[in-house]
Amino acid sequence: MIPIDTDVLVLGGGTAGIAAARAAARADEAVTLVEAGRVGGPRTLLAWRVLERTVDRHLARGPAARDAVWDEARAELTRLAALREERLGLRLADAGVDVVNGRGRFTSAHELEVEGGPTIRFDRAVLAVGATSHGLAGDRPDGRRLVTPDRLFEVERLPADVLVIGGGAAGAELVDALSRLKDVEVTWVMDEVGILPRFERELAEALGDVLLGRGVKLVHGKRVEAVTVEPHRAIARLEGGHGYEAPLVVACAGRRGVPPGLGLEALGLSSLEVDERVQTPVEHVWAAGESAGHCPSAAHAEAMGRLAGRAAAGEEIRPWDPSQIPLVVRSHPQLAQVGQTPEVLVGQPVVLHTARSEEALAGLLAGIGESADQKGFVRLACDSTTGRVLGLSAAGPSAANMASAAAIALRLGATD
Repeated sequence: MIPIDTDVLVLGGGTAGIAAARAAARADEAVTLVEAGRVGGPRTLLAWRVLERTVDRHLARGPAARDAVWDEARAELTRLAALREERLGLRLADAGVDVVNGRGRFTSAHELEVEGGPTIRFDRAVLAVGATSHGLAGDRPDGRRLVTPDRLFEVERLPADVLVIGGGAAGAELVDALSRLKDVEVTWVMDEVGILPRFERELAEALGDVLLGRGVKLVHGKRVEAVTVEPHRAIARLEGGHGYEAPLVVACAGRRGVPPGLGLEALGLSSLEVDERVQTPVEHVWAAGESAGHCPSAAHAEAMGRLAGRAAAGEEIRPWDPSQIPLVVRSHPQLAQVGQTPEVLVGQPVVLHTARSEEALAGLLAGIGESADQKGFVRLACDSTTGRVLGLSAAGPSAANMASAAAIALRLGATD
């Protein structure tokens, strides 16, 4: 097969890889993107958010029944996956990006061999290869009793009892959606760092109070040592020996580690650590997304990929600062923050501007449904000397929009 010569190779067709490829192509570079599966990939659709939107539609008409919601959400995900794949293909083609399907492995510092396909010779590379699976010891996900969030809808029928592992945003959004179904009992297991460790504590605790009010069982303080899959259940065993079981366990415990078999040693790399310019220790290689770390959300992956693509194209870029990308949990109530939180700013010359609903957040967000979502707060942290905006945290139906506005203020150096 005839080799392909390209300026910039992008390995990985997820959110970060697509953003990198389009950014490099906009800089008039010849770009080749290599992806083993579907461009866009299942994780870019965030299956639990499809479930959340389906629950919203059903609750607008009455109670959200488990089987009806699940069937509709599975069908919707299939429809969206096909539509997204088509649209992303068109966008990449319009940008001039060549897409090669197949599993890639580096064979030298400037060559990638595609399984069943051509050898690609490149000048510079962006690695956006994602991360390995759920990162828990024990049995591997089987698609029936133990699944990861991106494979959630491989389960044909949602059981009445579900156990979710992991206290991050994906776990929080999934637990929120499941807990609003009228006939599902949810257990949420997390380690000693608890709910939403990246978020301001008042935000995390407010969501915890809401979920407790819906009957969710919160288990935290002990790390899950292993998950065992049996014919009719999966069992999560915690430190100290206690176990929790359910017909379905969803491991949202974080994806970690670079996928094996990439041939990184041929590039001169042992890991994908990056500097503030998202560059690896190898001068002509950049990395973005989960595999590079510092990437807690799809928005972070897209922004990081865009920076990596521009850098690989030779453009000057701002240093990567993940704190300027909003963190959002699309739960009920919605939570969002950007910049520095009050906990980080303790001891610094800071003034906090807080706008709160007429009663305390924790007391008002204990119910289910739209009435609870209309309550919340927004807190803006500013430098007490210069007035410069340092961060924002918010809970309520417009939290994400407020965080987006605050992110612009941070970038511009705006004041209060």
